[in-house]
Amino acid sequence: MACVFFSAATFAADGAGLDAEKADAIKTYLQTQVDQGFPGGQLVVMRAGRVVLEHAFGNIRVWDDQVRISTPSLTHSDVLYDLASNTKIYATVLALMHLVYQGKINIDDPVGKYIDGFTDASTANIQGKDRITLRDLLAHKGGFPADPRYFDLDDPRIGSLLFSQERALTLQKLPITPLVYPPGSMHRYSDVDFMLLGAIIEKVTGQPLDAYVENTFYRPLGLNQILFNPLSKGVSKSQIAATELRGNTRDGVFHFANIREHTIQGEVHDEKAFYSMGGVSGHAGLFGPAKEVAVLAQLFLAGGSWGDKQFFSRKELALFTTPELADPSFGLGWRLNQSSRLPWFSSLASPQAFGHTGWTGVVTVIDPQFDLVIVLLTNKKHSPVLKPAENPDRFVGDTLPLGSYTALVHMVYAALE
Repeated sequence: MACVFFSAATFAADGAGLDAEKADAIKTYLQTQVDQGFPGGQLVVMRAGRVVLEHAFGNIRVWDDQVRISTPSLTHSDVLYDLASNTKIYATVLALMHLVYQGKINIDDPVGKYIDGFTDASTANIQGKDRITLRDLLAHKGGFPADPRYFDLDDPRIGSLLFSQERALTLQKLPITPLVYPPGSMHRYSDVDFMLLGAIIEKVTGQPLDAYVENTFYRPLGLNQILFNPLSKGVSKSQIAATELRGNTRDGVFHFANIREHTIQGEVHDEKAFYSMGGVSGHAGLFGPAKEVAVLAQLFLAGGSWGDKQFFSRKELALFTTPELADPSFGLGWRLNQSSRLPWFSSLASPQAFGHTGWTGVVTVIDPQFDLVIVLLTNKKHSPVLKPAENPDRFVGDTLPLGSYTALVHMVYAALE
């Protein structure tokens, strides 16, 4: 497989590999979405290790609270986007594949080997933490709830037992989070799985998760704009795409202690990551521009080799992208194009394709058969909530075709020469 070594500073488009007229049609489509109310984003397409399309569209910030800005600033290739759950692959999965490659972690180890106090309460309705492995967490079959609101004391599922708005305390709460189904019995996508995996990475490496991934992977690859907590690391708010208009209130529906009510810009949107994990977590918190994210995606396509650097091998890549028997759309951390459950891969993607989405409006598709990387970063949640009282998680940006990714990904595949 061809792989061209380049840094973000020399990232330049190469037109070969994509039909020019169809590439222009993609740009037109993206502008049409902006004209219809989509806030903005960045698209990078790579083929055989080279960029064949790089395009920024729309605006960095369109709204101030719920007032539309009269002259918003256009987005561009250096703007950072909240990667949301793409953090799981570009931080946590990447780190674990590297640690497996180094022989420092075995994914079939029990979680309790790394996390102190990872045991069932004697009164727990569902038991089985002693048999949960790292593999179970990676495949989202560990038994944990999907989205516990550790930060909300008034949530009856949390209460004083699990409540935390401090990172150190949250790391103590994770192991005592009750199971909601027998481990291994099903796949239920859960942020808790990756919060625990992030904690395991910190335990094994002896470093904070952000310092470890930034210094082990991103900086050696010349990627200086991928990072956690960008505002505390010298990035201006004006260089980061805004997300929710009224903090985490969903246009005034939700309330809890210390909730943000200002338009979010430069702070991770995810509530657990922001309020309970100090902006650094294995499930969310990473920011970056598409041109640098695409380099990381290409690293996976290239089997872990980049220039003279070897971060993992194809053995680890195969291990993490092998379909789960019970639900082949799940790999280890990755989602796989192995069923009709994930239409965002589009009908043109090969069965080898793997990738991930993120709640703020991001998607990665990596397809070895076509030697293809697609990275779309948007801030689709930077738009009004459609019907706050009825469905507080559905924003106007979700309702436009670009919000579901499928049409855009399909157009990219159709444009391949």
